Amino acid sequence: MPARKAVITAAIPAILAIGAYQADRYLQRKLLPAGRDMPHEPIDFGLDAQEVWMESRLGTALHAWYVPPAHTDGHAVVVYHGWGANASLMLPIAARLAEEGFGVLVPDGRGHGYSSPVGEISLPRFSEDLTDFVDFTASQPEVGSVAVLGHSMGAASAILVGTRRADLDAVVAVGAFADPRELMAKAPGMARLPETLQRAVFRRMEAAIGARFDEISPLFVVDRVVSPLLLVQGGKDQVIPMDDFERLREAAPPGTRSLLVEDGVHDRLDEYLPVVDDIVTFLHTTVGEGVDASA
Repeated sequence: MPARKAVITAAIPAILAIGAYQADRYLQRKLLPAGRDMPHEPIDFGLDAQEVWMESRLGTALHAWYVPPAHTDGHAVVVYHGWGANASLMLPIAARLAEEGFGVLVPDGRGHGYSSPVGEISLPRFSEDLTDFVDFTASQPEVGSVAVLGHSMGAASAILVGTRRADLDAVVAVGAFADPRELMAKAPGMARLPETLQRAVFRRMEAAIGARFDEISPLFVVDRVVSPLLLVQGGKDQVIPMDDFERLREAAPPGTRSLLVEDGVHDRLDEYLPVVDDIVTFLHTTVGEGVDASA
């Protein structure tokens, strides 16, 4: 037994070294998503949008399309895409909101769409950009209040931002995951690793992004969302398990609403258009719910 213990003890540095190596390789692949085409422009959906450029906290260029609300002192919604997606893919939902008189800002997060490429993207960085997009929208003279609608990583960012500011009228999270570690653990490169090495990868990743997963994962923070919250999930989503939706609903604050889109899949947001009327109704009922952050 002592000999076996000695062998195991001697192997620990090698295991940790392998874990660090695997973590670095994984981070190189996973913190920089593959880009997707921008198949649409606002004009394709009848939107007379202004092209907006702003600066990220890294000093890089961020791109967005902006449509003012129909009325002065109106309600606006920041419509935020997910990991590897872009503003173009969110235009169908944004157009429906604009038809209802909402102003919409449809941005490209850093490293996505027309925004400048960057070397590392993560949930904290996604959330930083969303905060800046909200601030930009709220600063427009014709905007009286702001809500956020995010998809996938954008939904996780919307939940995280919703825990940090009380001036949002509403948070709508479409296809939000519960804990990114669970999704990453199922990826082919991670699934083959023993649990010890997986933990090493996640620790390395936490160091790289500057945050612990327990401090940013939707499942562990959703109960602190201040604004009215709507959770939306596709019944045929093959990326985000239905169990994630159920756990988020259980953990969410009292009064949280939820919508299940029976035919909804993860990457086809046009499948969610039949429930946009329900989202619009939810947004209308929350107008004015946000607290003025400057008060």
